[in-house]
Amino acid sequence: MEHSAQLSGSELTKRETAFKNGQINLLSCSTTMEMGVDIGGLTSVAMNNVPPHPANFLQRAGRAGRRGESAALSFTLCKSTPHGESVFNNPIWPFVTRLAMPLVALQSEIIIQRHVNAMALAWFLTDRVPHKTHKVTSGWFFESIQEGESAPCDIFSNWCENQALLIERLTRGLFFLTQRSIFAGRSPEYLLGGCIESLTGAISKWRNEIGGLLSQYEILKTQDGKSKPEQAVQIQLTRLRGEYLLGVLANMGFLPGYGFPTNVVQLVTTTLEDLSRKNTHGLTVREDNRAKRAGFPSRNLAIAIRDYAPGTDTVLDGRVYRSGGVTLNWQMPAEMDGLPEIQNLRWVWRCKSCGESGTRLIMPESCPHCGERNGSELSRNRYIQPAGFAVNIRCKPHNDITIPQYIPVRDPMISISGADWMPLPNPLLGRFRSSNQAELFYRSEGLNGNGFALCLRCGFADSMTFDGEPPVTIKGHKRLRGGKMDDRERECPGNNEDWAIIDGIFLGIATKTNVFELQLRDSNGKPLDKTTAYTLSVALRQALSELLGVEESEIGAHAASTRNWQGQPTYSIYLFDTATGGAGYVNQAVPHLTKLLNKAESILHCPNECDSACQGCLLTYNTQHHSGDLNRHSALTLLSLSYLNSFEIPKHIMAFGSESCLEMEPLILALSREWQKQPISLARVYLGGDVSFWEPLAWRLCRELSRLHDANLKLQIVLPSDGLKKLSFSQQSEIEALATYVNAEIYVTECLSTEGISNLPLILELGSEQIDIRWIASSEVALIPSQNWGNGDFDVQYVFARLDRPIAIRPDNSTLIDVKSLRRPQPGLMELKICQDINGPSISFGERAWEFVIKNMPMFTEILNGKAEILEVIYSDRYLRSPLVIMLLHSFISELCVFSGGISPKTKISINTSKLERINSEAPRWLYHDWCNAQDRTETVTSLFNLSST
Repeated sequence: MEHSAQLSGSELTKRETAFKNGQINLLSCSTTMEMGVDIGGLTSVAMNNVPPHPANFLQRAGRAGRRGESAALSFTLCKSTPHGESVFNNPIWPFVTRLAMPLVALQSEIIIQRHVNAMALAWFLTDRVPHKTHKVTSGWFFESIQEGESAPCDIFSNWCENQALLIERLTRGLFFLTQRSIFAGRSPEYLLGGCIESLTGAISKWRNEIGGLLSQYEILKTQDGKSKPEQAVQIQLTRLRGEYLLGVLANMGFLPGYGFPTNVVQLVTTTLEDLSRKNTHGLTVREDNRAKRAGFPSRNLAIAIRDYAPGTDTVLDGRVYRSGGVTLNWQMPAEMDGLPEIQNLRWVWRCKSCGESGTRLIMPESCPHCGERNGSELSRNRYIQPAGFAVNIRCKPHNDITIPQYIPVRDPMISISGADWMPLPNPLLGRFRSSNQAELFYRSEGLNGNGFALCLRCGFADSMTFDGEPPVTIKGHKRLRGGKMDDRERECPGNNEDWAIIDGIFLGIATKTNVFELQLRDSNGKPLDKTTAYTLSVALRQALSELLGVEESEIGAHAASTRNWQGQPTYSIYLFDTATGGAGYVNQAVPHLTKLLNKAESILHCPNECDSACQGCLLTYNTQHHSGDLNRHSALTLLSLSYLNSFEIPKHIMAFGSESCLEMEPLILALSREWQKQPISLARVYLGGDVSFWEPLAWRLCRELSRLHDANLKLQIVLPSDGLKKLSFSQQSEIEALATYVNAEIYVTECLSTEGISNLPLILELGSEQIDIRWIASSEVALIPSQNWGNGDFDVQYVFARLDRPIAIRPDNSTLIDVKSLRRPQPGLMELKICQDINGPSISFGERAWEFVIKNMPMFTEILNGKAEILEVIYSDRYLRSPLVIMLLHSFISELCVFSGGISPKTKISINTSKLERINSEAPRWLYHDWCNAQDRTETVTSLFNLSST
């Protein structure tokens, strides 16, 4: 008898009781049995596969013999997979394997924010519904109960912005919750602001879904309310409104998912046949059932676009259903010729020239990364993110499972742009990078790879033909979920509307997760080919899953064409967390890279000595579609003994002797990592290098210094005296402003602080009375305060050591100076101090700014209102990186037109700024966010100012 999450709560209880009473003597259980469900005494436990971790095995096997049974048995079936065959050959594996120490990674903003959201919501619900906190439904939360009264979700949003800040226990709770995490030192206003932003997305998603159903209901409703299509929509509405709120918010990523999938969508399977039996309403749904959504079978959308894509067959309870299209999450237009507000209709692009990819709201004319415009090199496809999937309401399920139809599997597109590259211990062999905010784009291209024909009026969809023509089924189709007049309507109105039918559209979803990218070259400097790269990615995934004790399915492996640091075509190796938002697994590949490569090499020595790949080494369910890309011998040729030895720390940079450790992460992440683990009270940063490249306000470390200051750490910045003398006035002012803002002490030293026999420069130091953690750089260029600080540019390597001694109170051989002394007066320069004098709307910024200038500098009035016209306006600013700054600049310069001696058509306008290098990988959403690429900025500025170039 089945015992799984697919069953209703009442049915599970019934079967558990029958098992305890001896009426059932065999239960087929899911892995949830590890969670402590009491099903009475067991004499035997059988496992149909080998658990991923010894702890899982011991937990399951330990179920037998707990109630004083005279004999107990546990046996395991070892599948023909690398893990299964390995355990079959080593039966004592679960009893001798050393369990890995679990790690808690607190550097993911998404994960920490979800826990902040949970704490805030718990306080709100306890205040509003103290006796029903765990029983509230999504309909109660997202919809207004009475006219003129806001919905609880909107009240919660306002509560976070106002009343929540007055609850001392909540603000203290947030402080302790975020200690030593990525949000340490952040104010309650900041944390609750993130909660509001997360909630806004969840509200929009739920209301779009309910709005689409209500729109259909208005179209289909009849006077007596008994038509079958109308009843089908009513069932969906009832189930959607009655869903368990906490489960819905977890699925949407607002609350912690604890390993369960998010972005879950359903396959609506209600048919006319079901409605005729009138048994659909009688189902009871478990509140904790994450395998179903709104009473229907569900999947994470990344998997659903493959398993539930239009045209696929799904077997449910012995019956075969064929998906017929997508469920609508947009409002139908009031007039037949009006366009609906389509949700998540976007473009996906991939550039063969540079190997980058991404998604956009509008079709890019050129590659946002390299500017490629050649259509043969730049692919662009329109896609839609479905709200869910549905079978045709007229579908007649059958039980013939001999020839199910599937849509071909497509590998995800991976975009990790913005993450820092770091060199390998031997930079000649390659580089790597990782990101918590990398984008994975999962897609379904239809049965023939040409996308789908989709009706935006009803959601009906079918694959385009092999020749790229619309399928015959789209012509004259009836509404997917039933039409008017109890489905006696001839055809869907979308057949006669120009906007309704879209050809060649993909189904897709872009998700954020943790990704590790590795670019290797062989010992001769040759880039990897596809077979070697993919084979190595599979071996590395297996090595990492064994190291962490997790299912291989938790980690994805891929190899894709891209460019290396020399612009040569190569293949990158990718490992990624399959869980939306990331689970922190692949982040652990970075510090264990050398160990993983050695483990991968041993995995490639197949026990069956196969020719290329088999179930004993590399072939699994996940790799079956890439069997032609697997060849263990090509990967073994790369991973020679001398090659693997090259991944040890080079002796010439072992500045701290035997305690030296090669830093494998960018210094920003390393700083947060050590702060999380160690009791830190002081942070010291050393600057150096060519001062002409110093950009203090664009310094990568600025945000971290602010966070450290908010957490009450003492901050010190050490400058070389010769560099200080060469700084420009603006650079001095920027350092003074930064030091004042974060309350940092400024020290000056005659020479660079170095470490070890090689005299390598110190770059960063953290510590307290118990510990001193120091980092050195392999080159002085790393000490330049810029956007690229702390990464692996110019093949810079970093080495650190944790020394069991107190950190020095002040840097050696240095002098403390007054921060204000950095700003030396400049002859002929007039300075204005602006605080809140010109605050106000951005559109009138220029008017307020010039009023302030004239008020404080009266001589400007005579100059600007004189007879002589301005011949040229030159504006220099290194930080013109966001649309908001450009808007303010345009308002400021445009206001010169009101003066008689101001700007004329003959006036030349020159704008000088720095190269746009966007480090942050998050998609920009607000006016003050930096542009993704320089081309967008250039086109905006030249168009706005009518310039020929910038």
